[in-house]
Order: sequence, then structure tokens, then C-alpha cells
Amino acid sequence: EINNIISVHVNADYLSWDEDVYHRSNLIANLNAPINLRDKIKLTPSISYTGKRRVMNNDIYEIPAQIHANLALYYVYSKQLSAYLKLNNLTNSTEDLWLGYREIGFNGLFGVGFSF
Repeated sequence: EINNIISVHVNADYLSWDEDVYHRSNLIANLNAPINLRDKIKLTPSISYTGKRRVMNNDIYEIPAQIHANLALYYVYSKQLSAYLKLNNLTNSTEDLWLGYREIGFNGLFGVGFSF
């Protein structure tokens, strides 16, 4: 935590195997920096990286590495009422997640939370 306004979260997993493991990346990393604005609004930009993956179908080839940029906005009106807006895959990447299965590209999610 840098101060009361911003903090930085980093997570990285590096995996090494003695043999080929298909559809698994050797490196997966996430970086996000939640920014607290006036204790009611939180803005969270994030970047995630998934390294290249080997795929075995009839032949062996690789799915390229992927980088995603995301942005989330949270608003807390009261203890009972809150709302959020999440914008995912801002780079509009449409690479294969699995062989033949493409990701959906840029997408958004809006929600409201109510507690009673």
C-alpha cells in the first residue's frame, strides 16, 4: 500500500515441468492498482498476462501470449446500496483461449448491490 489513495497488487506464477503440459502457460501474471477516490468511489485498472501455450491436436503448435487490460469502477452509496461497472479486455483481443475457441473481445458488466 503506497498511501490511503492507491495500492499496488502484483501476482505472478511461473511453472516449469519436465515434460510437455498442453494448454498450460509457464507464466501467468496480474497487476492491479486500486485507487480510492473520496472513500465512495474505487477505480481499479488491471493488466493480466498469460504466456504462450503449447497445443496438441493432430500437430503440436502454440497459442500466442495474451495481454488484457481491464478497468473496474465501484461506487458505494451507503452500506446497503452500491454499484459497479467493469470493462474487460479493453485491447479487444480475440485470440484463441483454447484451440478453436476465441475469446469474446471487449465486454462490459454493470451491476447493483443491495443489502438489507
